[in-house]
Amino acid sequence: MNTFLVTVGVGLATAAILALSALAFTLEYAVSRIANFAHGEFLTIGAYAAYSTQGIFHENVAAAAVIAAAVGAVAGLLLNALVIEQFRGRSAITVLIATLGVALIYLVLQQTRFGKAIRAVSQDRALAQVSGIPARRIIMGTWVLAGALAGFAGFALAATIGTFGPLLGFNFLLLTITATVAGGLGRPYATLGGALIVGLAIQIAGTYTSSAYELVFAFLLLVLLMLFRPNGVFVRRSSVTVRA
Repeated sequence: MNTFLVTVGVGLATAAILALSALAFTLEYAVSRIANFAHGEFLTIGAYAAYSTQGIFHENVAAAAVIAAAVGAVAGLLLNALVIEQFRGRSAITVLIATLGVALIYLVLQQTRFGKAIRAVSQDRALAQVSGIPARRIIMGTWVLAGALAGFAGFALAATIGTFGPLLGFNFLLLTITATVAGGLGRPYATLGGALIVGLAIQIAGTYTSSAYELVFAFLLLVLLMLFRPNGVFVRRSSVTVRA
């Protein structure tokens, strides 16, 4: 029983970090309709940025977190400006190849003008523009926000596992995508629930088999979701399209 409770605790911690990463991923998709497979690199960049500035800020955790988020935000801005926007209007496959805390993001999406604009653009970009919303600026701002979230998630992930390398974000990308699909691609709020499901599932499965198989379990879960619940666990089966 104690082992199970500890596993659930670790699973919740994993889910919290995963929620940040998955939320950033789904925000990118919601406003751009692009599955950003370079997303994992945002986490890696954030982790390295925090690590490389430890000496400057005397290992201050708060400063490291801010640095990770800021560098991630810049990375998101640059990726959107230099890559994503350049492929605007081309085929989806071309774009695909080219590609503090959760409570605060609840608040940002629901209560602020920027959050409402994000939701408007994610649902209908053309209609949002007609309504006077600067869609291009909102998309740019969303990529900055997503990059900041991913950078912070990378810092939190590196701090949790205690060691990391260049493949930190890439290895975490599968979990991020699985959590995003579980919640519903392009649905920011539901993504948080998807992160909880995935975080607990892989930790419990890994504890009672082997932690070396966690990515295998994540892949199997992703396959099952794509087969039986492609629109997300929290979306009715009758739903055809994914909305933010």
